[in-house]
Amino acid sequence: MMIRVGEQLNGRNNNFNLIRFLAASAVIYGHCFTVIQGEGHSWIIPMMKTSDFGFVAVNTFFILSGFLITKSWHDNPNLLRFTVARLLRIFPALFVTSVATALVIGSLFSTLSPADYFGDIRTWDYVLFTGTMIEDRAILPGLFATNLEQAVVNAPLWTLKYELFSYAFIGLLGGLALLANRERALVVIGSLGMVYLVIQCLTDWRDHHVVVDNIMRLWTCFLLGAVFFILRDKIVLSFKAVVLLAMLAIVLHETRLFELASTLALAYGVIWFALVPAGAILNFNRLGDYSYGLYIFAWPIQQVVVQAIPGLGPHSLFVVVFPMVLVLAVLSWHFLEKPCLALRGRLGGNINSWKDRLVMRVQFSSIQSDIRR
Repeated sequence: MMIRVGEQLNGRNNNFNLIRFLAASAVIYGHCFTVIQGEGHSWIIPMMKTSDFGFVAVNTFFILSGFLITKSWHDNPNLLRFTVARLLRIFPALFVTSVATALVIGSLFSTLSPADYFGDIRTWDYVLFTGTMIEDRAILPGLFATNLEQAVVNAPLWTLKYELFSYAFIGLLGGLALLANRERALVVIGSLGMVYLVIQCLTDWRDHHVVVDNIMRLWTCFLLGAVFFILRDKIVLSFKAVVLLAMLAIVLHETRLFELASTLALAYGVIWFALVPAGAILNFNRLGDYSYGLYIFAWPIQQVVVQAIPGLGPHSLFVVVFPMVLVLAVLSWHFLEKPCLALRGRLGGNINSWKDRLVMRVQFSSIQSDIRR
């Protein structure tokens, strides 16, 4: 029996939360090598060149995001509510993390005295710039100054701006009514795919421009996820196809098409795992989505442990850090992220109501002005 993507989108009967949890855990695991041994010291996945678990995990996040954000627009095609929902998902926990890192971790582990630390403008700039995503590489004075990853306060945050731009892209497509028509949406995404192929196959831009490389990598993942949702009534889910796509990627190894082929195999495999395996595994989805908290809280804790307990190996660091970060992520989900997400419908409705009242007042004032004339 053929199972199509669209047929499996039944409420909470999926493994999206489990996949995100595993992906966030993989990022933490990979960074345990980074904070101790430096960039590039992790378990490199065979045939994936410099790609470790964290690299593939971030790609997985963007694939799922493309799929679920496109679904979110499809379920409620209202630009204002879409925007409110996305902002509530990203910023409350990010701001709390920034405040906690600056005011708690920074004050306890900075090499500066408390008076000098809180008197330094960079402490307050960090809260403002990091909490609002203006800057993802801001430093805190004297913090982690002796670690190998010197003064790097929260490295994983660099991906969030690409995530936010991806949300904005779907909002733009939806606002222009391009997502309402499957053919038009595929033409736009297909055009971007052609741009990808030109840059990937005919230029060396990615080797010299980090931003170009990041956009090419992360947007490919995001847009593939979006395509899987757009074609949800056409795409059949099969484990044989997972294997075949993986074999295709292996065949294309050492070619310029390897990244695209391996990303396609990963995207198909992720969507298959999210929607096909059933039984007891589905119970995890009812726990909550702890992945965002795991992702944004972990690095500062890892840096603190490395500073406080010198000599730990990567695996020992993971064993020490993961339970602490998991507790923070669970608390964040149940007491911050989930309540904020519950506000999105109410807040979006209130903003629409205020907007309608403002329009009516402007129209009424215009009518009064015309009468006076």
